[in-house]
Amino acid sequence: RRYEYHNMNRQIPQPVSTQTYSQENHQQTEHEIPSCLPQPNQQGCLSNPQFPFKHHFNLANECHPTTLALLSPNRGSANRGVYRIVWYLELEKQEGNDLELGMKSVMEYNRWSDQNNLSQEVLEQRRELTIKAVLRNHSIARRLGCLDDEGMKRLREGKSPVIKKGPHAQQQLNVDHIIPHAEAPELNNQLANLEFMPDKMNKSKSNGIGKRQLDLARTLYRVKLLSRQGFSQLFESNFHVRTMQALMDKGFSPSKMRKEHVSSLSFESPF
Repeated sequence: RRYEYHNMNRQIPQPVSTQTYSQENHQQTEHEIPSCLPQPNQQGCLSNPQFPFKHHFNLANECHPTTLALLSPNRGSANRGVYRIVWYLELEKQEGNDLELGMKSVMEYNRWSDQNNLSQEVLEQRRELTIKAVLRNHSIARRLGCLDDEGMKRLREGKSPVIKKGPHAQQQLNVDHIIPHAEAPELNNQLANLEFMPDKMNKSKSNGIGKRQLDLARTLYRVKLLSRQGFSQLFESNFHVRTMQALMDKGFSPSKMRKEHVSSLSFESPF
């Protein structure tokens, strides 16, 4: 009896209430959000007055270092995320939001400052590299006319849109590795190393390393996104490129050098 009386009077903890969320059709899905987390607004989007972006949490997930680290090391595994990031950014642009300000909030929310005991200066440089890369890709997609209704649908699905403007019209917009995957596989899923490029241009681009790639490699190594081993191998395997660049800086004519080396030096993205 004492046992029954005790159980009758004790407080039984109640389960945490949940609320379903669907960004696509605002209907119930298998995804549940605990009540302790920010809840959807009337439009069905996770938002919070303190965040500039309506899709803040979606972008934070796509850009989070853990999300990128869990992707397959195979080439192209990060492409779907890059397309979806640009889709979210365009939705925010249509809402009239400041993209740079919003991305800074996203980077802060991801708490990159807790990673690997890195200094605040290095973490700030990482954030700036990522913000610059995703905004550049959004700008490229806009200029090439990829953000119409059809393009937005494909970006939402994580697929490459079709270019509608300029000399590359009717080609697909691919994701290119600025530093080629063959030269630095560890940079496969780094947003700072991924850039939009038309399909034919991407396929015609060689795996050569030029000044732009070497400069980016130095920057990524400085912020510890490229390992010492990867950095050393990249420079050792492309010693001839650095030698020829030094000769060009001293006034030697490129016409007197080997044509294939000069082409790898001079390649730059037109965007």
